[in-house]
Amino acid sequence: MSSFQEVSDPACSWMLVLCIRLLLLLRSGWRMTTGNGNPPMAKKASHLMEMLGDVRVDNYYRLRDDSRSNPELLSYLKQENHYTHSIVSDTKKFEDDLYAEIRGRIKEDDVSAPVRRGAYYYYHRTLEGIAAFEVSPNHKLVAYAEDTKGDEIYTIYVIDAHTGALVDNPLVGVIASLEWVTNGDGAFVYITMDQTLRPHQAWLHKLGEEQSSDTCLYHQKDDTFSLDLQASESKKFLSVASESKNTSFNFYLDVSKPEDGLQVLTPRVDGIDTSVSHRGNHFFIKKRTHEFFNSEVIACTLDNTSETTLLLPHRESVKIQDIQLFNNHIVVYEREKGLPKVNIYGLPDAEEPLKSLQGGHTVEFVDPIYSVEPSGSQFTSSILQLDHSSMKTPHSGYDYDMKTGISVLKKIKTVSYITKLVFCIDF
Repeated sequence: MSSFQEVSDPACSWMLVLCIRLLLLLRSGWRMTTGNGNPPMAKKASHLMEMLGDVRVDNYYRLRDDSRSNPELLSYLKQENHYTHSIVSDTKKFEDDLYAEIRGRIKEDDVSAPVRRGAYYYYHRTLEGIAAFEVSPNHKLVAYAEDTKGDEIYTIYVIDAHTGALVDNPLVGVIASLEWVTNGDGAFVYITMDQTLRPHQAWLHKLGEEQSSDTCLYHQKDDTFSLDLQASESKKFLSVASESKNTSFNFYLDVSKPEDGLQVLTPRVDGIDTSVSHRGNHFFIKKRTHEFFNSEVIACTLDNTSETTLLLPHRESVKIQDIQLFNNHIVVYEREKGLPKVNIYGLPDAEEPLKSLQGGHTVEFVDPIYSVEPSGSQFTSSILQLDHSSMKTPHSGYDYDMKTGISVLKKIKTVSYITKLVFCIDF
């Protein structure tokens, strides 16, 4: 006899169930059919590809069709699909039953706990194909990025938040990232990709204008770097980061004056990785170097970005993974001895000099082993929203009061699986 224990993670449980059922099918004599006729064979056509002085031959390059419109290639793919279906036709009922059983254990109409944004509360649920979803500062417009082909090439649409009507021409060929500027809620920043799908250009778009007339804020020509776009928690600045495997540098954009363009915040230095945010009169920077491989946290004033103050030093046994800013607090997400930690420090008044962090305490969790991630939180609030889970606890949303240390459970994911011990006979 052998034994195993089902775990609480649904994905792991169902991978285990699938393996067991396949073994049972094989044991009972189930076999794949040989299909109808011979499989389709793709034609070979030599195609030379040269890069950095190296030449290679791709005999199947002709199968590439980014437009998905070549009749000959589409016909060949249909033949491949038809042959595959004939090969696995004996498993069709089993596949349908298994899919229905897995889907039956998922709460498809689930929604998140509401999150406050200004005078409104928002919640989210998964919609097919939609990635970035950003509400304008005045809550009247919604910009979202949609991918309907699965190729991660998105189109941005802007709609009226109350009527759902389109209010702008779609923007094509973008990544799933966009951020509004506050100049009359009539503009936002987005990023496009080159032919290799590398995010390489940041653009400023004004509503009502054609995409061809948008302003290019930055063009990263080095193909070892890609661009990323983030808004500070204060929503007063946008950050455009240029990132490679071991280096990142940052520009910032004042959202009240987008016409001023991007300004350098952290310059490009090989081997130095930085991420930035803003609060009051300061930029906060998480900085990683070869020497300080677990990162440190520093700050600089808006009018003197070259002079920095050390807030959290590098520690060899603790990795600083991220920081999150609030009006009166900074939350530091760390990892120590393999476990995530959430540490909270107080901050002085926003316009006062920033010399050090105040106090500091760690959020306590009941489970000895767990995962925790930040959820949507409001910059001006003292409530930190966290998503917590463990091997025995489903994903749970908490509101943590950073002043009192009290946690309130706001949402727990509905699950329909159990933890139990199961035995089976060895084959």
